[in-house]
Amino acid sequence: MENATEDAEKEKSTHIHFRGGVNMGIGSFNLILSMLPSRVLRLMEFLGFSGDRELGLSQLREGAASNSLRSILSTLTLLMFHLYMSVILGTGEGNLPEAEALLKPYAEKFPNVSTAEPY
Repeated sequence: MENATEDAEKEKSTHIHFRGGVNMGIGSFNLILSMLPSRVLRLMEFLGFSGDRELGLSQLREGAASNSLRSILSTLTLLMFHLYMSVILGTGEGNLPEAEALLKPYAEKFPNVSTAEPY
């Protein structure tokens, strides 16, 4: 019975990591496609690809909230979008409250991390 329990636990862990990877992949793909210029996006839609920014962001949020190997990558992608890409591409202002909420668990987990405050 112990072996069956260990196998089930290992399968559950593998599924969590797989799901986190899928969330990151689908989210990043949709987010990147949604930021392409309209001419390129029309060509991509003709080829069968579509970029849905809200789907991409929701998938990345789900991946960032999970406890998978790729959750930090989903978090970093969201931070890059909210703090850099949205401002550079002119799609809006950066979303600072969401960026702070994304960083809060890592600040609690790693309290001695370097900060921007002077010594």
